[in-house]
Amino acid sequence: MKNTTLSIIIIAALACEANAQQYNEFGPDAGNSAMTSSFNTAYGYNALGTNMTGNLNTAYGCGALARNTTGSANTANGDLALANNTIGSLNTAIGNGALAFNTTGSNNTAIGDSVLLLNTSGANNTALGHEAGNRLTTGDNNIDIGNPGAAGESNTIRIGTEGIQTNTYISGISGITVPNAANPVVVDSVSGQLGTVDISTLIGPTGATGVQGPSGSQGPVGPQGATGPQGLAGVNGVDGVGFVPGAYLYLPSTSIAPNGFTKIGTKTDFIIDLRGRFKALKMNVYQKN
Repeated sequence: MKNTTLSIIIIAALACEANAQQYNEFGPDAGNSAMTSSFNTAYGYNALGTNMTGNLNTAYGCGALARNTTGSANTANGDLALANNTIGSLNTAIGNGALAFNTTGSNNTAIGDSVLLLNTSGANNTALGHEAGNRLTTGDNNIDIGNPGAAGESNTIRIGTEGIQTNTYISGISGITVPNAANPVVVDSVSGQLGTVDISTLIGPTGATGVQGPSGSQGPVGPQGATGPQGLAGVNGVDGVGFVPGAYLYLPSTSIAPNGFTKIGTKTDFIIDLRGRFKALKMNVYQKN
């Protein structure tokens, strides 16, 4: 669309040229007397100094559009604005050094000192503010407002500078309900890039631990465990207390003589156990010394 508009403007200018003067206006030390184009205005040392066939250019400032040859419909206002442009068209540079290194890029708008300074062939870029977009080189379709941008990037919008602007207020957002299904807007914590995320994939933080519930009822008693192995024999006791000399002591046949006693023989008794079984019970007989 912009190229079509430029063609129409140039055709109209050429038609006027065929019927009248070239309608060029140059100040002292500005313009190029050898140019054959029309509707150019130049004020400032070497402004439009090499222009040949470019039409509809306006250059105000020292070196503004100084190297332009065929570029048309450019506006350069400021020292060295669009200074290196040769064939780029439909550029607007307002500010000292704005679009200074642009050569072939077209449809760029730069407002502010050194704005889009390093752009050479990038097109359709818009930058506003001191040194805005001054890192862009070849990227297209960028909008940089108060941000230096990044070399070679395209189709990117950057507003403000990290570390400088710390608060953002945009009216017409809070309290407004969108008519269609929407996803939440999120911010990348590293780059600051805005984006959306599918709300169904969001996982919130782990909630606090709830209060402990009541104790459950006691379960049934489990089966009795197996009998453990027999323990080690205990140490010999001290001399019997309460036994008078000559007293008798009966102990199992597997026992040894306690302190203060002497084995004097064995004794076998016959008993009936709790299960009604008849058993012989053999015991050692000891006597107190």
